[in-house]
Amino acid sequence: MALSPLQWFFVGMVVEIFVALIIIVIPIFAWRMVRDGRLNFSLKNGKKSPTRQVSPQPPEPNEVPSGQVHRIDGPEELNPITNEHRYLEGRIHSVLGSKGIDETVGFEVLVESFVGNLIVGNGRPSQKPTVDKSVFDEEELVRLAGEPVDGGTWAELISNVDTRYCAVNCFLVQLLYKRMDPNCNAQECLLPPEITNCYQLINTLKGRGRGNIVSVWRETLFMLSMRIYGLTYGHVTGFSSEYDPRKPRTDAMASDVADVLKMKLLSVSEYSEEENMRWLAGIFADAANSALVLFGQPSEWEAHWISDKQDAPGRMIAPEVRFMWNGKVKWSRPASFYTCDPVVMCISEEQQAAWIAKNPVPEIPPGAFRRLSRSTR
Repeated sequence: MALSPLQWFFVGMVVEIFVALIIIVIPIFAWRMVRDGRLNFSLKNGKKSPTRQVSPQPPEPNEVPSGQVHRIDGPEELNPITNEHRYLEGRIHSVLGSKGIDETVGFEVLVESFVGNLIVGNGRPSQKPTVDKSVFDEEELVRLAGEPVDGGTWAELISNVDTRYCAVNCFLVQLLYKRMDPNCNAQECLLPPEITNCYQLINTLKGRGRGNIVSVWRETLFMLSMRIYGLTYGHVTGFSSEYDPRKPRTDAMASDVADVLKMKLLSVSEYSEEENMRWLAGIFADAANSALVLFGQPSEWEAHWISDKQDAPGRMIAPEVRFMWNGKVKWSRPASFYTCDPVVMCISEEQQAAWIAKNPVPEIPPGAFRRLSRSTR
């Protein structure tokens, strides 16, 4: 029996609705499969590849072979940080080569400026106060910074006017690097205690790919902290706000260190005690930001305080900073030494005038960036 025109009209409407539904549903279904990771497209050469494989690039000099990396399978690959083409040992930001590391630990230069103003002053021996070593608590000094890297005791080195400048420099730098270490006691670490406790907890876990997962967590944490704390790569500075939640802790740390060092007795500074304390607290703030930047790199960092140079030009004041992966050095910044030239430390007024005429030294305002008698090997 032939269909009437009206019946054909309704049949046509049903077919059109069915075709329209198919056109709408298929793209939605395909989009959801791509989003969930069940379907991947490779645009290279116009070919589809459900399991795209990217051949590793040849390793660069000083780079660990990518064959040692455990690939993490599963939904985690959808995260751009864990994408399989970003091999772990190659994920360090390019700025953190030797120059980038040096800029990241710029607090070392602030320590030099601070101690130069506090201990040296205008360099005249008559201004160097005599401080007996018995006033220092050696056990507390060692607890805070560890043993002096070049031998001796802190009390002897700080009480001696000839070695005081280098000793106080070295003490502060050793203490700051110790507290930047995420394995440090959480209450003394310059990293927020929540980060330190979590890091020390997950480091107790063992398993395949653990190093990759932990490194991704550190890198993600740094990316999230950049906007909160105003962090940037290179030339790390102090807190961007007076309301930074870390400020009360770092201010308290600076105050405790000033008491242990007997800063009042050592000072020949033209600045007030309050100004010097703000200066020292600012150094701790810089180091706290440096700790977050170093912590946020995929590779582990370490401060290497042992000099491999037999002909070191002076006392070591800053360590070699290394990034390690699988026990091998990825990047490094050389150690730094002070010559501790006695011409600067203990001279007559006539010698002082002659030395200044030959080597003019500008005054050191708070926050100035200046290097004194520093050399790297």
